Amino acid sequence: MIWHVQNENFILDSTRIFMKAFHLLLFDGSFIFPECILIFGLILLLMIDSTSDQKDIPWLYFISSTSFVMSITALLFRWREEPMISFSGNFQTNNFNEIFQFLILLCSTLCIPLSVEYIECTEMAITEFLLFVLTATLGGMFLCGANDLITIFVAPECFSLCSYLLSGYTKKDVRSNEATMKYLLMGGASSSILVHGFSWLYGSSGGEIELQEIVNGLINTQMYNSPGISIALIFITVGIGFKLSLAPSHQWTPDVYEGVRRVRNNESLYDKRIHFASLLLRVVPTKDRTNDVYKKDLNSRCRCYIVGSHPSETTSKEVRNPLFDSDSPTPVVAFLSVTSKVAASALATRIFDIPFYFSSNEWHLLLEILAILSMILGNLIAITQTSMKRMLAYSSIGQIGYVIIGIIVGDSNGGYASMITYMLFYISMNLGTFACIILFGLRTGTDNIRDYAGLYTKDPFFGSLFSSMSLIPRRSSSTSSIYYTRNINEPDYCDCSGYPF
Repeated sequence: MIWHVQNENFILDSTRIFMKAFHLLLFDGSFIFPECILIFGLILLLMIDSTSDQKDIPWLYFISSTSFVMSITALLFRWREEPMISFSGNFQTNNFNEIFQFLILLCSTLCIPLSVEYIECTEMAITEFLLFVLTATLGGMFLCGANDLITIFVAPECFSLCSYLLSGYTKKDVRSNEATMKYLLMGGASSSILVHGFSWLYGSSGGEIELQEIVNGLINTQMYNSPGISIALIFITVGIGFKLSLAPSHQWTPDVYEGVRRVRNNESLYDKRIHFASLLLRVVPTKDRTNDVYKKDLNSRCRCYIVGSHPSETTSKEVRNPLFDSDSPTPVVAFLSVTSKVAASALATRIFDIPFYFSSNEWHLLLEILAILSMILGNLIAITQTSMKRMLAYSSIGQIGYVIIGIIVGDSNGGYASMITYMLFYISMNLGTFACIILFGLRTGTDNIRDYAGLYTKDPFFGSLFSSMSLIPRRSSSTSSIYYTRNINEPDYCDCSGYPF
C-alpha cells in the first residue's frame, strides 16, 4: 500500500515536471527560435555523419552554413519587437542583445569558408570541427540574452569548452596540446574566480540570481555600498578580463594564436608550379583532385613548400608551412579572435551595467585602468613581433581596450552604438586579414612579417586588404576610429577625453 502511494506520487510529480517543460517550450520556445535552428543543425550533423561516408562531406558544410544563415534570417525577422523576458526570467530578448547575437552569427558564418581547405588538407575530423563551432556559437548566443547568474556562468562555459577543444584540434602534436593545456588551466582558473564573484553578489543581494532582482535585493538589504560588492566587482572583473584578453591577464592569447613552429625535412616537396590564385583557398587544381597521387600525398602536399628560384637541391629547401604547423589552426584562430571578443563584450555590458548600477564610479575607474593598459601594452608589444599571428594577437588586445571604452561611456552618449559600429569593422578587418594570411601562407609557406614587405606591389589586392587594418585615411578602420573617438570625447563624459588614441 505504501509502495503504491509513493508510486502514484512519483507519477504525478513526473507529469507536473513534463507539463511545465512542455509549457516552457510551447510558449517560450519562440523567443529562442534562432538558437533552436542551431540545435537542429547540430542534431542533423550528427545524424548525417553517423549514416554517411566521406562523399557527403560537402553536405556537412552546407548544413552548418545553412543553419547560420537561417538563424540570422530569424533574428532579422524578429527585429524591432518589444523586449520580452522568458523561461521564468532566465532569458531576455531585446534589440540590443540581438545585435550581439547577429555579430556572433556573422563571425561564425564567415569562418566556415576559411576552414574548408584547411580541414581537407590536414585530414582532420570535419564533423567534430563543425560541431564545436556550432556549439560555441550557440553558447555565445545564449550568453547575449542571459538574465540570471546561472545562465551567465553556463553559457560562457559552453563557449569556452568548445574553444579549448578547437585550439587543440591538432591533437597529435605535443606542442599544440601544451598550448591547449595552458588555455584550459587559465580558463578554469578564471571561471572559478568569476563564479566566486557571483557568490558574493548572490549573498549580498539576499539570494537573488536575476540581474534586475539583484539590484532590488541590494536596495532592500542596504548592501549596495558594502565591502562585499567591492569584492564581487574585483573578482568578476578579473574573470571577465581573461575572457576579453585584457591586460594583465592576456598572456594566453599569443600562445594560443601562434604556438611553436618547427621544420621537417622528411616530407615530400610541394610542386611550386601548383595553382595558388583561387580565392576559395583551393590548394591544387580541380583536375588534380581525382589523381591517385594527390589522394595519397594530400597531407604532405598541403604541408610543404619549395623555397628558391627552381626546385633543385642546391637552390631550394623544404620548409614546413606554418598554417598547418604545431600551432592552433589558422581558421580556428580567426574564429576565436572575433567571436570570443563579441561574446565577452556582451557579457561585460550586461554584468557591469545592471547589477553594479550603484558602483558605477568604481567599475568605471577599474575598466579605465585595464583599457589604457591593454591599449598601451597590446600596441607596443605588437610592434616588436616577427610572426603575423603573434602580432595580430597583441593587436587584438589593444583593440579590445578600445571596445571597453564604449562600455564605460555607456548608452547616454552613444557609447554602445559606437562600440557596435567599431566592432563590426573590426570583425570584417580581422577575418579579412586572416583570410589573407591563409592565402599568403599557401603561396609562400611563411608567416614572417618581413616576407610581407612590398606586398602592395606584388599583390595589390592583398595589400589593400592589409592596409585596412591601419589608420590610413578613407579606410574602414580610419572611419570607425574617428567616429568612435568623437563619441567618447563628448564633453558630457569628460573622464574619457584624455585617452591616448
